[in-house]
Amino acid sequence: MRILDLCEFYSERGGGVRSYLTKMLGAASKRGHELIVVAPGTKEEVVEENGGRIIRYPGPPMPYDPTYHAPLRLDRMRDLVLEAKPDVLQVSSPFLPALAAATIKNIPLQTYIYHSDPIYIIPIPSTPMYDPLLTAT
Repeated sequence: MRILDLCEFYSERGGGVRSYLTKMLGAASKRGHELIVVAPGTKEEVVEENGGRIIRYPGPPMPYDPTYHAPLRLDRMRDLVLEAKPDVLQVSSPFLPALAAATIKNIPLQTYIYHSDPIYIIPIPSTPMYDPLLTAT
């Protein structure tokens, strides 16, 4: 089965999304599936990684971290999906990649996943603002 993940970000230096997708690439390959990750990057390139492929298309660097690139090329995302002819299109972004995927109708299965770590809502004991909560009786 050919699975294509149309994602928002895939940093060259690492990060949670990259870690998740690297593991997914290996797991898919181990089970006889082909996983293709389509993500913005510095240039057009195809990289073999962990039994699958990372297909990058150019996007401007994000202001907070230049190893992340903005997925602004709806036309390129759509073209790459259509060229790959996946059996499953997995979208892991609620923003522009989801919009690109919504315009593609001839994929047998489309799925949306959302992975996030909303750390701003997790109480961290070492943070002074939580001290009253942690010591309340």
